Amino acid sequence: MLASTEAFLAPLESWVKAVRAKDFAAAKREAEYLTVAGELLIIHPDFRRAFEAHCRGVDPQEALVYLSEFLVCATDSRASVLKQCVKDNKPNGL
Repeated sequence: MLASTEAFLAPLESWVKAVRAKDFAAAKREAEYLTVAGELLIIHPDFRRAFEAHCRGVDPQEALVYLSEFLVCATDSRASVLKQCVKDNKPNGL
């Protein structure tokens, strides 16, 4: 399970780095890749037992998709906010 956990954390860490660098295209790709990496984690029996203990009645695949979509939406809205801020604060004539 350690390898699966590392494979899941890598795109999550890359997403954080990309958002901080304001590279929203890369951040969005990493959020989408998180679903693929998470699928390796959610098939592991130890993970499934821990997930069931913490999230009774929730499908781990569905939760993974929601997490990934949440990150995609956070990326898109942050990009939109920054674009609007630039638009609102650019000097006249540019």
